[in-house]
Amino acid sequence: MKAYQPTTIKLHNQAVLLNLLKQQQAPMTKRQLADASQLSVVTINKLLPELIEKQLLLTTDQPQRTGGRQAAAYQYNAQRTLLLIIQFIEEDQQIVIRFSVVDLVGNILHHEQSTEGRLPQFLQVIRQIKQEYPKIGLAVVGIPGVEIAGRLKIMDAPAFKDMALGELIEKEIAVKALIENDVNAAVFHFKEEKKIVAGIYFPKNYPPGAGLVIDQQLFKGANHLSGEIKHLPHLYTASYPLATEAIPEQVTATLQAIVAVTDPHQVILFLPSEWQALVSRSFLEKQLAAVFQYGVLPKLHFSDRFSENYLAGLITMGIEAAGLGL
Repeated sequence: MKAYQPTTIKLHNQAVLLNLLKQQQAPMTKRQLADASQLSVVTINKLLPELIEKQLLLTTDQPQRTGGRQAAAYQYNAQRTLLLIIQFIEEDQQIVIRFSVVDLVGNILHHEQSTEGRLPQFLQVIRQIKQEYPKIGLAVVGIPGVEIAGRLKIMDAPAFKDMALGELIEKEIAVKALIENDVNAAVFHFKEEKKIVAGIYFPKNYPPGAGLVIDQQLFKGANHLSGEIKHLPHLYTASYPLATEAIPEQVTATLQAIVAVTDPHQVILFLPSEWQALVSRSFLEKQLAAVFQYGVLPKLHFSDRFSENYLAGLITMGIEAAGLGL
């Protein structure tokens, strides 16, 4: 059996405490931490000073009372660093940009929206937000497109196409920027351990996109082009927005292609609410069962809340990228 080194054990135990306090989102005493983590109070006493010094934990100003004695309580420092979440999203046949400032447990501290799709105005907004929230340490940008070799080679917002947007953000507000495809982010919100989760997004006015998460890791392909399903033969020749009578056939054919290639445990279908009467769960399951006659089909999940799942996925990505700070 492989023996763990003392440093590895220490990091593991620190991660246990941090995750516990993140989930709890409330102060806990040493005894409460010991009971919940199954670590000894002696071990916790050794771990806490370093976590406090790194500002990963805070000591509450008002100690909790336990058993007639006062004992200091500790809580996760959710605002040690903040995230700037930027969404490019299609709304009412135009691309809008949403800006959110989020802490490390996902609380939204600030939100604003802009319909101005030009770079100077975009940079002005992020400068102002950074001035107001100087603890922003990471920007996570969701785009209806794909970044290849640092540039937005596919982008539904024409003014930003082919730009090195991440580099421009880093230069403007001095924080690292992560760029992610919008469908990838939305599907990432549904990730599951040891599961394959596929997602298909049909916007009203644009070609669809897809995303794939395998055991909580995004699959992007060699050039980040995995999921650009608009290149499938039946979608490549289609006209958008889709005619009402074409919707059932296009959704069914796309779902069949995704299931055939990825064999997922679950498929998330992001469809406009008015489409769901045309392509019900029973209809799609019947179509799939006629093709895949093996007695096993993926679970289908419908959602008409793409923008909310897209935002939640970007937040999750940002929190994970910010890491535990160890």
